[in-house]
Amino acid sequence: MERKGQAQIIVTVLIILLVLVIIGIVSTLVVRTVRQGAEEAGSSVECLKLQMEVAFAAENNSIVVTRNPGGGDISGYKVIVDGNTVVANGTSNDGSALAPLTSETFVNDSISSTSKVEIAPILADGAQCGVLASTG
Repeated sequence: MERKGQAQIIVTVLIILLVLVIIGIVSTLVVRTVRQGAEEAGSSVECLKLQMEVAFAAENNSIVVTRNPGGGDISGYKVIVDGNTVVANGTSNDGSALAPLTSETFVNDSISSTSKVEIAPILADGAQCGVLASTG
């Protein structure tokens, strides 16, 4: 009879230990997922704060990128013409990132009057934002 009682206690202890291990594994996975989601959400929020405009003049093949006030620091931006990236990491003439309330002009021979020009900023932490400005 004593052995039966000891066996039940051992089984109960093993079940409790198994449950604790499962709780530890699940909590680790949940914490990782929440942290990753929070980091991605932080980048998305910064992207939403940015305001940029793009214009182009087909007669002289120039693209004008303007950064409006708002948003955090950016390290550069992509200029996309008709789905093809023509400037992979746009910066100002002095090599610095485009500051708020400034513009930059690029000349590109692939532009026509029907071209679609898009701007996608790159945050200072390297995260790529989606297209924020487009000409059509």
